[in-house]
Amino acid sequence: MISLVVSHKPLKSRRLCFVYANRGSREIRGANLCHAGIEIVRDKIENIKAIFRKRILSLAVSTKKQENVIMMKRKWILLAIVAALLVVGSVFCLNYYRRVAIGSFDDCVGAGFPASKTYPLQCEAYGKVFVKQGSDPVEVAVDNVVTNFGRVMQFVSTNAPKKIAAQAVADNYRDLVSPSLLAAWMQNPAKAPGRQVSSPWPDHVVVTSVTRVNTTTYTVAGDVIELTSDNVADGGMADEYTATATVAVEDGNWVITNWDSSRK
Repeated sequence: MISLVVSHKPLKSRRLCFVYANRGSREIRGANLCHAGIEIVRDKIENIKAIFRKRILSLAVSTKKQENVIMMKRKWILLAIVAALLVVGSVFCLNYYRRVAIGSFDDCVGAGFPASKTYPLQCEAYGKVFVKQGSDPVEVAVDNVVTNFGRVMQFVSTNAPKKIAAQAVADNYRDLVSPSLLAAWMQNPAKAPGRQVSSPWPDHVVVTSVTRVNTTTYTVAGDVIELTSDNVADGGMADEYTATATVAVEDGNWVITNWDSSRK
């Protein structure tokens, strides 16, 4: 019968384990077995330590990779923000420079903005309208009479009952046409220019030329533009027709004394 006792307490002999047996040969064999067991335990502990080291190292490497990916993403986001700010700043500076540089009709056209077909020639840029210099102020006044006339044509329904149509002629054309022409249109509203159907309607007149006949008379040619509700929403026009007006001075005011159009 052999009794094996392992002691972890330090002894004076500094032996790691002692085997007490009733036979001397068994004592050496038991001591060897005890030391072998301790070595196995030590190897297991070292293996466990090695496994933990590998896992900790792997976790550290994985964490480092994730940190690198996050850092790269942050760098790309920062670069994208900087690039966007540069683009916006460049566009802002370019637009500001162009706005400052445009100060006349010629500058406006030179910057690529289209000139209108109206008389006098106009160019619009960044909410500002530039009129071609050198335009005769009298011609501009004559142009305005026909332009204003075109804006109120839609409010005169020529096919309405005669009394209603005559009143519409008087209300809208009184300050723009001569008294004799106004009287003739009120007498026969169907002959007056205006809105013949509900849609399309005459929206405005685009003046194409102003020709001087004498010091008090001008001939103005233009296009009457007709629109529908779809054109108002989506743009474009439904139809157009030409018109010619004679504008003369009466009682100190420029008024239309005759109107002729291709729309009969």
